[in-house]
Amino acid sequence: LISMTRLHKVSETLEYLDLAGSSITVKGLGYLRLMTNLKWINLSDLPNEPDIKKYLPFIKEILPADCTIITSEENAIDKDTKLLDAGET
Repeated sequence: LISMTRLHKVSETLEYLDLAGSSITVKGLGYLRLMTNLKWINLSDLPNEPDIKKYLPFIKEILPADCTIITSEENAIDKDTKLLDAGET
């Protein structure tokens, strides 16, 4: 797992970030403010932050306004999202 502090190298180009199941904490999420082009983030199933939804106001404040935030696996795949088969581009 890459630490959030190392993501600064791609902070201006990163658009999708899946942190599901990771050991990230709310304190670590503060680094998200560096992700200026983030369009989608998955924060579901975080063992250190089982009540992540209560921090959504903070998270929304530091992310780009149009960023989609996933907080549960049921919402991880939008019905309009097309998944690519292996090898497909």
